[in-house]
Amino acid sequence: MKILRAFFRLWAPLLISMLCLPCANSQSAVTTDPPFYGPYNAIFLPDGDGLRKPADAKAVRKEDSIGLQVEVHNTGTVAALANKLTLVNASDGSRILPAYYSDNYFSLLPGEAREIEIEYPAKSAAGPAQLTLRGWNLEPHAIPAR
Repeated sequence: MKILRAFFRLWAPLLISMLCLPCANSQSAVTTDPPFYGPYNAIFLPDGDGLRKPADAKAVRKEDSIGLQVEVHNTGTVAALANKLTLVNASDGSRILPAYYSDNYFSLLPGEAREIEIEYPAKSAAGPAQLTLRGWNLEPHAIPAR
């Protein structure tokens, strides 16, 4: 088992980067996420050590809706897998629905960044909103929306 674990620690970043290459057709890119999310990822990959919590999410009011932009950076040395942003009320943590995300589950390779856009009706929020960020090998974070 030690040999297998050492193999995956050494080769996992290369294998994941190969799988994360954009799958494209003649029209546009289809996906940049790896085509797997199974329990074996957590066994062989070390804990995420650098998915940096964004300072805040930028909010922009658009008529009857609010748009948020948040940029997430992986400054660590391992891939951050199956990350998810969730829009919640800051006061009680209840979800704000409906909320429309440009990307829901996403993975980031070391050094990679991704900007996520979220839009929701202004009447859906009961006060200030915040985002929660969680992932397979990531400690949960709360991100205030300003």
